Amino acid sequence: MTKDDFAATLAAKTDLSKAKATEVLECIFASESGRGIIATELGSGRAFTITGFGKFDTRVRKARKGRNPQSGETIWISARAVPTFKPAQGLKSAVSALTPTDAPEETPSAPEDTGSTGGWWRG
Repeated sequence: MTKDDFAATLAAKTDLSKAKATEVLECIFASESGRGIIATELGSGRAFTITGFGKFDTRVRKARKGRNPQSGETIWISARAVPTFKPAQGLKSAVSALTPTDAPEETPSAPEDTGSTGGWWRG
């Protein structure tokens, strides 16, 4: 669904015109701090929770070493805040209801522990 589709659906479900619905969506979801409600809250370091839907929050990723994929050179990636989203149980339930129940459930198995290296995850 695109933002235009979202605005049309919102307008159809409420007494708003499509233009007003688009304006409402911009007010909520605009990514510029100061315009969008969610971006403003996150930019101020506050979480934004919609009960039954989920929680938008920020998390600080620590500084770390990385690698330039073109040159192979080791680079330093500075610490930064990143947005996160944690879905609420209501949203998880709505999405899981879409999963086919008649499909066989496959679970990946981990390689067996050889014992000699202290665990399968170590080379």
